[in-house]
Amino acid sequence: MLAVSLLAAGGCASSGGVAAGLLGGRGGLISEAEESELGAKEHPRIIAAFGGVYVSPQVQQAVEDIAGRLARASERPDITYQVTILNSPSVNAFALPGGYLYATRGLLALSGDADELAAVLAHEIGHVVARHAAKRQSQAIRAVLLGGVGGVLRQPGESSQALRDSDSVIASFSRGQELEADRIGVEMAVRAGYDPYAAVTFLNSMAREAEERVQGLGKDNEALRPNLQSTHPTTPERIARVRTLSRDLGFVPAQRARQSKGYLAAIDGLLYGDDPQEGFIRGREFLHAKARFAFSVPKGFSLQNSPDAVFAVGAQDAALRFDSIAVESGLSLEQYMRSAWGGGAAMTNLRSTEINGRPAAVAEARFAGWEYRLATIRFGPGQAFRFLFAAQKIDAALEADFSAMLGSLRALSEAEAARLLPLRIRVITVKAGDSVQKLAGRMSEQSRAEEKFRLLNGLSQTGRLRPGQSVKIIAE
Repeated sequence: MLAVSLLAAGGCASSGGVAAGLLGGRGGLISEAEESELGAKEHPRIIAAFGGVYVSPQVQQAVEDIAGRLARASERPDITYQVTILNSPSVNAFALPGGYLYATRGLLALSGDADELAAVLAHEIGHVVARHAAKRQSQAIRAVLLGGVGGVLRQPGESSQALRDSDSVIASFSRGQELEADRIGVEMAVRAGYDPYAAVTFLNSMAREAEERVQGLGKDNEALRPNLQSTHPTTPERIARVRTLSRDLGFVPAQRARQSKGYLAAIDGLLYGDDPQEGFIRGREFLHAKARFAFSVPKGFSLQNSPDAVFAVGAQDAALRFDSIAVESGLSLEQYMRSAWGGGAAMTNLRSTEINGRPAAVAEARFAGWEYRLATIRFGPGQAFRFLFAAQKIDAALEADFSAMLGSLRALSEAEAARLLPLRIRVITVKAGDSVQKLAGRMSEQSRAEEKFRLLNGLSQTGRLRPGQSVKIIAE
């Protein structure tokens, strides 16, 4: 949720999303100067779309060092890259023409060492070096520019608009271009001194991360948190291709030692998950320290936060959207719902009521084969919260679930709000006798803790720890 308003569904995830629109009306490649101008123009939109810039001098330095090594080893060492770490929990990396290189903190958290991050950045630099965006057909580019964000819920809000704007400059590439960027990236990583097989391990981790998201959100709701895989899939073909490229360069797995110690030290303390300004998810409860409120969802529902709203998904394709809006004190909630929240659906049974002593208005609606339950609850002067609940068929059980969600809305005390701390990556050293289960038990993020621990540390289901090993956990 945002810092006192709430959702847009994460950003367009394009590992290699170099700007579209690089072909002018002339039909030929634009100049590099024009590329730089376009990158500079779109840079602020990208920052707005992905939660702003994540500020951490030690993390920034670590990423810049890796990018610098790669740039010097690239086929275009004359290009200077401006590295931006985006304050987004999604797993994303992409580049814009003119040397604008982006990585989200979510990607940094998933990367197990400098070699894995280098593999991702090398691929992005490969797209820039090859000028893939400028080689796209103008017709395809115009289609991207007109198409907006595909697969993302289009909702009001500044971050949503920024996201739509950013999509015009982040586009997927052709299969051939992706494979070429893999080749350029692997060769570049080798010249820079990194393990080329790190691309394989990261692609595997990315696939596992996507599956973990599916487990948490439900297979039909992946678009709520787009990430690098959504437009840049980790196909077996790409993994096999990277293996072949590495072998052709004379490398075998584990030939080069991974550079993990310095990298893990740099990301120790990295913000994980939701930004505190957007609220916290703790199990099945959403809490917002600044706005001082909380609500929960029934068992069987999973919460998902985003800059402008909070979502919950459950069984029977049921879904909730929760956000905050300004409602003038002199305007009744019924009037508000009639004038501003119909959205083309005919509301029925609209009525005023009270929920936990707070003024509220509730209604029902049907639209495009779905059933809806709507509620607006006044929470303070000029402020109200909206619950939009939808399912193809709202039966008695789902009615009870919706009522429970409404009834769970509560104010947080000052003491409760003060106790809410953000989750961070903490790097610890494995001791004799430690096990995956034991260390996963130290995670503040208890939902699927063991699976998340294995994912964060690149451990298979049978992988074991060794004393002295540095590992990541999620803790306050």
